Amino acid sequence: MIARLVLQTAAWLGLMALLLFGAAGDSRWRQAWALLAIFALGSVAFSVWLQRRDPALLASRVGPLIQRGQPAWDRVFILAFVPVWCGWLVLMALDAQRWRTSHVPPSLELLGGVLVVAGFLATALVLRENSFAAPVIRVQAERRQRVIDTGPYAFVRHPMYAAAVLYLSGMPLLLGSWYGLLVVPLMLVGIAARAVFEERLLRRELPGYAEYMKRVRYRLLPGVWVIALALAGGTSEAATFASHQRIVYSDGLHNENTTMIRFHGRILLGFRGGEQGQIGSARAHINIFESRDRGRTFEFLSEVNADDLPGGRDIRDPKLVEIGGKLFLYAISRVPGFHYRDLGGQAWTLRAESNDGGRTWSAP
Repeated sequence: MIARLVLQTAAWLGLMALLLFGAAGDSRWRQAWALLAIFALGSVAFSVWLQRRDPALLASRVGPLIQRGQPAWDRVFILAFVPVWCGWLVLMALDAQRWRTSHVPPSLELLGGVLVVAGFLATALVLRENSFAAPVIRVQAERRQRVIDTGPYAFVRHPMYAAAVLYLSGMPLLLGSWYGLLVVPLMLVGIAARAVFEERLLRRELPGYAEYMKRVRYRLLPGVWVIALALAGGTSEAATFASHQRIVYSDGLHNENTTMIRFHGRILLGFRGGEQGQIGSARAHINIFESRDRGRTFEFLSEVNADDLPGGRDIRDPKLVEIGGKLFLYAISRVPGFHYRDLGGQAWTLRAESNDGGRTWSAP
């Protein structure tokens, strides 16, 4: 394994050097030498460390990039990513050295180097925690793979990809290429798409992963729900919720126009109901439900209706607002018999107030 590791490392670094210096036309390019030095030292350090700490993980990381049991979409990703990576290196070399179209300040080049090093250190934290962090996506049943939810995995579900954000962003800065930096978002979209497909596989084949996704909400960065991906089919939370849908309320009538707010440790949910369609009706009212268990279950709390309004007007489109610890409900009212988009509906804006957390309301 050591011989294979040495050959792979030397071949990869040699290819990077060939692409960078060949496209640049200058073997004295200091920034490229700095990047290669970081990659070389990082690769050697990882290899020595893993050989002592986790030989099985090291063996999985030096294995072939195309393996039995690997899903077809991951094979396509890897086969596409390698030439993209090589082309990216060539572009940065041409931009920064041969064409000299980019002029990155030395301070940002230094920042780029720091980000690359930070990416390697973040990767070390991932490898320390996850013995199954192989570059190829598949469930390692032969090693009895299990869900890892400690260390960085307690905060994001894909810390390895989060580390990639650091060094991928740092490389073009260190090399002095604005064009290279423009390519990074496209690469991150590909990585994020891979994360989505990986999660689908793990939820299906790795026991406990679906529960882990509920506990750890974020994929790449804490506090960030979305890396916009039409390919991914939406956000992380949406994908999780879609497979765990439940009915909060149903009476066979037309329920719509949802509003939701957090209030004093509860979730308040409001929606219009009470009629069979969207034509204005005096039967319409606003239902208020509450959840005290972070949205797992909801119970009916109160109702706001338009009984005291003249002419049997309806009520719709509720919005819950908290101001100074007090709840306000804003809604629209229209003359019955008119569609809510019709000008003839003579729309009013209504307001109701609650001083007891939504249990009772003033007449709108």
